[in-house]
Amino acid sequence: MKLTCFLASISIVFSAATYAEDADKILQQVRDRNDGKDYLSTVTLRTLSEDSVLNQRQFYMLQKDIEKDEVMVLAIKAPADVRDISFLMRSFEEGTAQEDEQWMYLPAFRKVRRISATDKRGAFMGSEYSYYDLDKLRVTDFDSKVIKTDMLDGVETYVIEREPKSQDVINKSGYYKLVTWVDKQRKLILKQQYYDAKGILFKQLDIDKVEKVQDIWTITASTMSNFVENKKSTFLFHETLYNQGVDDAIFRKSKLKRGIKDSDVAELTKISEL
Repeated sequence: MKLTCFLASISIVFSAATYAEDADKILQQVRDRNDGKDYLSTVTLRTLSEDSVLNQRQFYMLQKDIEKDEVMVLAIKAPADVRDISFLMRSFEEGTAQEDEQWMYLPAFRKVRRISATDKRGAFMGSEYSYYDLDKLRVTDFDSKVIKTDMLDGVETYVIEREPKSQDVINKSGYYKLVTWVDKQRKLILKQQYYDAKGILFKQLDIDKVEKVQDIWTITASTMSNFVENKKSTFLFHETLYNQGVDDAIFRKSKLKRGIKDSDVAELTKISEL
């Protein structure tokens, strides 16, 4: 009997360890999936309450892999009261243990300021997406395990439960638990739920549309729903292009004040027409 119990215990421990390892491996594949050498898109961010549009923003999003880091610039185009606000986000290779960086340029003050780790819980441009939500997926910040497989709108997914490894992760994210649906084949997150300190689901991300662009599976619409405030924000991605030869210089902090001009985007999109 003792031997049987011992073997059963070993089996449970082994299975749990394997599950944890599999979850990290799956999430690493999501982080490392092919998304081109660089990326360009025109984006609409719309926030709605039950009965009205609260605000709408339009901006350019440019992204590039520079050495082992992924760098992104967001430049607001409209409306006029927020035009020329711009953001720079740098995601470092996780092995370096460096905290991802975010910088914001505010034209009214003519200053570039760093968004601190604790400020990342704030709402991005008044939306239901936080600044933390815009960071690249970090595998090592959470203890993760596969809890089941599930069919989501006809797509087979892994369902992964993730809990923060430290109070620091909670402080910067505001999340005490995540439940994540990962497309088994395309290695895309298709849905994510966010829980507070009491274990209550208060926010949910849904990927509304995925399209193949230049042979790369691309999210072209997503919605973040806030169940507490009964609001939702939607990202719509238009005119997405990959591998346009975006210049490294665009992603320098010193370039944020200049922003991304319509002429810059027009020049880059010429490449796809050749």
